[in-house]
Amino acid sequence: MLLPSFFRKNLFITLLLTGLFISQSCQKTPALPDNFVSFQTNALGFPTTESTISIIIAFSRAATTAGTITINTALVGVVYDTQITTSPALVSNTIQVPVVIGDISESITLSKKSGALFEGTESMKFTISALPAEMIFGPNLTLNISFAQIISSGAAETTIDGGGANHPNKVFIDLSGNKMTSIPRSDWDLGFASGNDFRVKLNSANGMLALSTGKSDMNAVTAADTIGLGSRFSLGAVFNAIIGTDVPAWIAGTPAWIDDPSGDLSKTSITEVSSTDTSNKVYIINEGMGIGTPAPPLPWKKVRILRKGSGYVIQYADINATTFTETNINKDITRNFQYMDLEKGIVSVEPDKEQWDISWSGFTNLTNLGAGLVPYYFQDVILQNPYKVQTVQILNTTKDYSAFGESDLTTLNFGVQSQVNIGANWRTGGGPTSAPAIRNDRYYIIKDASNNVYKLRFTALDSNGERGKPKFEYALVKKG
Repeated sequence: MLLPSFFRKNLFITLLLTGLFISQSCQKTPALPDNFVSFQTNALGFPTTESTISIIIAFSRAATTAGTITINTALVGVVYDTQITTSPALVSNTIQVPVVIGDISESITLSKKSGALFEGTESMKFTISALPAEMIFGPNLTLNISFAQIISSGAAETTIDGGGANHPNKVFIDLSGNKMTSIPRSDWDLGFASGNDFRVKLNSANGMLALSTGKSDMNAVTAADTIGLGSRFSLGAVFNAIIGTDVPAWIAGTPAWIDDPSGDLSKTSITEVSSTDTSNKVYIINEGMGIGTPAPPLPWKKVRILRKGSGYVIQYADINATTFTETNINKDITRNFQYMDLEKGIVSVEPDKEQWDISWSGFTNLTNLGAGLVPYYFQDVILQNPYKVQTVQILNTTKDYSAFGESDLTTLNFGVQSQVNIGANWRTGGGPTSAPAIRNDRYYIIKDASNNVYKLRFTALDSNGERGKPKFEYALVKKG
């Protein structure tokens, strides 16, 4: 088989070049690039439905010295410590934000006081006025906050804070709110559908896998049920198997170990949760890979999920355990999923379903590397919110980004939707044999849950050469 040989050759070259790079880099330490400091955005809404928002101060690289960022504030129609508070505290119209060595951003928490009333006309202005010696003023030095829901007209080049080259974060993006919400990708394991379906999804960003044991008794599943899986049941094992000389027969069954990449809830790895308890089987779960370089392997668990009224009950334990824990999970119609971490319990992950449009993350996809479709981990994947959000790709040869306007919407066909409509199509390469690069020949039209329509294009794959911090710009085409 020619393709596995091709992969082996390229992997050898990659390792050889890596060794040369390390050898050369030991001879001379290059100077660090400038560290620019900016607000993540220049405008934010603080609607009545929210009690707390985070104001992100982003760095272009990790801080190498400690210090303080000084933020000047101006309040219009709002009274500090009566209606609002901040952390760090506001003192004489100034906030001092500590900078911690190694951080790639800092934040200010803005909170409404319990019982405070707002008319929606109140506002605040934050201005970055002083920085530690190693830092430089970036483009967004002023942030305007409105105490009402805003509909953003768009933004110039904006950086997605994915956390760096080992993609530690998942980032939810709300275009109309001009807001991004970043969470560590390892904060959850399973997502429980909140709609009419009784379906459970895996944390694709961690490379999770699930395999049914066929048994309905948690205590009947032991380490004996994992015999032979150690060399198969991981994304790394799958990849190693397909680059070998002879591809094993078990590879054909590996797509069933992950959720369908389209986001179709009828095609989850864990089958529909039945109202008949005995039909719900115990699954062996490989939680995937954690955050770090190298990424640490996460534990294996056994899991069984049942219905309980209009919600769920999950049974879970270590593989060898003779007892298990049960947790009830209720549906929440304001969110697409309720989330569960098998160590910490129920956790908050994504924003309300109408308050995000797309997300950036690592993602377990299906791809053909010469042995048929297999699970394979992709970085820099854009997923769309499955709740009413629609996207369509436009090539510049059809209509240039700068020229696309409201009149072009009349002939636009959004077509069939999938959470990976954008996916990895905005970039090219990045697999075992080619370097990643942005595609400059396309952009995307995005219609949100309120029928606001935006055009969006990606402008950079990285920030100062560091992957995991891509950039984009967007503009309002039509208000909903």
